[in-house]
Amino acid sequence: MRPSRTRHLIFLAHLWACVPFLVAWMAIPSTHAGIPRENFQKITVFLWFVIGYLLVRTWLAWKDKPQLAWEYIYPPIDVLVVSVLIWLGSRDPLSNIALLYFFPIAQTSGTLNLRWTVAVAAMIAAERLRGK
Repeated sequence: MRPSRTRHLIFLAHLWACVPFLVAWMAIPSTHAGIPRENFQKITVFLWFVIGYLLVRTWLAWKDKPQLAWEYIYPPIDVLVVSVLIWLGSRDPLSNIALLYFFPIAQTSGTLNLRWTVAVAAMIAAERLRGK
């Protein structure tokens, strides 16, 4: 098994470990009381898309396509996913949801490629500056 695939599978295990918290967040009304109802409905639809994205991503990781460079394909997508969640929830850029940006940073750090990690961090910073 390639080291990048092993890192990606470990990373995916961490993402899947977050899914029960996602379900709890959706099921407990007090956790999302500050979000307008119509926005919460949009978030619910989007979160089903995110779970589908994780399923496809996990399937591809198990399939192990050597031509896929996991650490270079998925972090920009993950930045976009978190940004959409913040936008849909009309959340402050410094909300707890913004902590999810640590996932793409952690994944790019695994490459030990400083330029790529800084590039993803710059994507996050640009998105946060745009969101203010």
